[in-house]
Amino acid sequence: MINRIIYLMQNVFKAIVIGLTFILPLACINHPLSGNSCLVQIDSLLSLHSDSALKLLENLNPAELSEKEDLAHYAILIAEAKDKKGESPTSRSLIDLAVSYYDSIGNTSMQARAHYCSGNIWYRWNNLPKALREYYNAVYFDQKVDNVKMLSLVYGKITSVYYDSGQDKKADSICLMTEKLALQLEDSILWAEALSKHGMICLRKGEGYYHEAEQKMLQALHVSSRFKDARLQATVSSSLSTLYSYMNDGQKALAFAKHYMNCQMDTSRKYRTFLLLGDAY
Repeated sequence: MINRIIYLMQNVFKAIVIGLTFILPLACINHPLSGNSCLVQIDSLLSLHSDSALKLLENLNPAELSEKEDLAHYAILIAEAKDKKGESPTSRSLIDLAVSYYDSIGNTSMQARAHYCSGNIWYRWNNLPKALREYYNAVYFDQKVDNVKMLSLVYGKITSVYYDSGQDKKADSICLMTEKLALQLEDSILWAEALSKHGMICLRKGEGYYHEAEQKMLQALHVSSRFKDARLQATVSSSLSTLYSYMNDGQKALAFAKHYMNCQMDTSRKYRTFLLLGDAY
């Protein structure tokens, strides 16, 4: 009975997304962009279906946005949509405009989003010091408006910066905060992401922490499997395969390498499959 209800809810969700995908382009044609109406509607769609939102944004010509507010909003939306897809803009001109605009008018919630997007671009460009600075700017504004959801996302990115720069103690501390916020929000996917990152931190601490790493990662995999999040399942499976290689458990390392291969939808990341398989064998 429960599975039937979940199936029906998934179909309703898909119908809503498909309907919005067809309706929004027509709305943008029939109504002027100066009122920001289309961007507001795309903003609503972004959290539901980032791929559809990105397609709509790419069909808009930013040169036709006459108001600074509209262009700044567009800059944030295109940055967020691309980040969700694993892409980054080739230029910072739009996001710098958004940061400057929202800082100048003091729109705190949009300042938080603008600095967060700016941090994401610096992070993808591997400029970790600038990414960290922008993420902490976003934390400041999120705390002012008490946006716990956004704050948890930013803490997740800060964890990644500290982890990538080898500052495991700081990464560990921030990751624990992210886990607590995710549980407070009852956001299972965010919690699973935090557990996965925490598992990797434990893995790098050494053999004495392998069991803790395994617990965190398996818990993250269980949650991501329940919600059928293929992207997260791929990330956790990759981590588990690496962990079991370190633990000299070739059978499990191979099993999770194959699971990663089945879950990984991004063809540009397929090379990781062969590295994991090689380590497992």
